[in-house]
Amino acid sequence: AAAFTILKKAEDHPAERIRLGSYEYFAVRALADDEADSGRPRRALEIYEELLRKVSASKPQPEASLADAVALSRVYTAIAALNRRAGNGHEAATFESRRLHLWRAWDAKLPNNSFVRHELQGTDRPV
Repeated sequence: AAAFTILKKAEDHPAERIRLGSYEYFAVRALADDEADSGRPRRALEIYEELLRKVSASKPQPEASLADAVALSRVYTAIAALNRRAGNGHEAATFESRRLHLWRAWDAKLPNNSFVRHELQGTDRPV
């Protein structure tokens, strides 16, 4: 709540676009994760889906920026996990596929890179 108060005072919230890695990106992710941890996975999923729409509007470049790839991968992972919890296996698989596609592209750019390999194995999935 404090983070959103600060963002509102700075006129950064609510935003039509959210840049990956920005303060608002992390605040919205924290809000969604708190909803999930509080037993409201459907609300968390709504928040993550809205975050993804706003991130997409900011035109990230995950194919060119490793930082964007990591941040977007985390969003895909969270959405997939929340869909899995909600019994939406097809949606979960769609986001897992997007994540995998992203890291395969990076693996082609950075062959045998240990960080990229770690991401390809999917070891950043939330519990």
